[in-house]
Amino acid sequence: GEEPFERQSRIELEKLAQEFSAIGNNLNQLTRYFHMGGLKSKAMTDELTRCINEIMRMRKDVMEMAGEYRGYTQTHRK
Repeated sequence: GEEPFERQSRIELEKLAQEFSAIGNNLNQLTRYFHMGGLKSKAMTDELTRCINEIMRMRKDVMEMAGEYRGYTQTHRK
């Protein structure tokens, strides 16, 4: 079976994938809005900024997880 570290990593990656999907859906809705002639507003700009900030936070999380996984696999090679 899975070792605890591998299980936790998989759970965290699944959570991040769900978050990326939700953010992608938000960005698609905003893109559609603007392509259909929607006016730029403070609310839309704020939502775009929020999505971009969330993506950057998640990117950092993924990079940290990759570093932890790389260290784990090097330590636990068979």
